[in-house]
Amino acid sequence: MTKFTAPRIAAAAALALSGLGAQAQVANSSYFDFKLGNSDFSARCGNFYRCDSTDSSYGVTYGQNLNPNAALEFSYTDFGSAVRGGGDVKASAASAAYVAKLPVDRVTFFGKVGVAYGWTDSRPATFTDVPSGKDSGFGPQVGLGASVDINKQLALVAQWEQTHVPFKGEGQEHIDNTTIGLRVKF
Repeated sequence: MTKFTAPRIAAAAALALSGLGAQAQVANSSYFDFKLGNSDFSARCGNFYRCDSTDSSYGVTYGQNLNPNAALEFSYTDFGSAVRGGGDVKASAASAAYVAKLPVDRVTFFGKVGVAYGWTDSRPATFTDVPSGKDSGFGPQVGLGASVDINKQLALVAQWEQTHVPFKGEGQEHIDNTTIGLRVKF
């Protein structure tokens, strides 16, 4: 597991801010994404109880195009909850990411790297080896996806993201999130 340290946070911030000086006027330079999907928690299950690591997720993203090949995004995602240790764990995160884009006609492929601040709340059963309690902190986020323009103001977006969040007593674990959504450009 990669430890997310202050130098790595600084490097991610520098990368995200590097495109600001080169910002050009881009048609439909801002956008909102509204997304629904499926999350998959990697946190351990615990002994003696059944586990279900998946749930529905939803989120919203504000994006600012820097130029046709780059953007900055700020997101909030609710990952839902996973069944573990005879109880559940809920997770959500706010994130900032640098997005590299490759537009090809009406389709745009993209990859993103950023930092997320995640919150988790573990509530296992009384007799379990899974730690209980709330935790929060910073972790890395990466993602891949594509958008397809419907018209100049709307696009369909499909993406996969992996966000690292802290779990009480267990350190950082990742949550994979696969979503589809609608992008509104303005």
